[in-house]
Amino acid sequence: MREVWASIIYIMRYFISDTHFNHKNVIKYDKRPFDSLEEMEWEIIKRWNNTVSNKDIVYHLGDFGFGNPKRFREIIKCLNGEINLIRGNHDLQNAFTAKRCVMDDGTPMFNDLGDLDVIVIDGIQCTLSHYPYKEDRFPQYCPQNVGNVLIHGHSHNYVPVYHDGQINVSCCLWDYTPVSEKQIIKMIMENL
Repeated sequence: MREVWASIIYIMRYFISDTHFNHKNVIKYDKRPFDSLEEMEWEIIKRWNNTVSNKDIVYHLGDFGFGNPKRFREIIKCLNGEINLIRGNHDLQNAFTAKRCVMDDGTPMFNDLGDLDVIVIDGIQCTLSHYPYKEDRFPQYCPQNVGNVLIHGHSHNYVPVYHDGQINVSCCLWDYTPVSEKQIIKMIMENL
């Protein structure tokens, strides 16, 4: 039922992770092609909005930003689409909770906020998680492999886009642009 309802109210679903808004050190860590935090944030917002419409859903698979959620209210106001956040390690450190993640008028910053989700794309079940199936630093957060395709972040550019039935949507692998469900299904079909 959820899938049918979702298909009525959105045009496209997109996926992205590890934007790390307000996190200057990530530029050096990932060797991102930006000279400043402001340039990185501006480019991610611009590329996001050139791709996503206000009728689309974006699944942000964790590490939205670094620091106080107050800064993220300003950024979210600039981003197209309805954003569902699957929390990552930085989001947990920032205490991204439903109570804390609200706009100035009291409405939620994110359309949905959680730690894991399962959706269907063209009949294929996909698990959404910040973490890959195996990860050394946070193994307690890794999802159980139940045979679904896993769409994840966290690995930045340290694992390839497609690996072992998993798709890494870390923004630094996708030119800092959200990935459409059409791109996801194409990748799945090419790797069956």
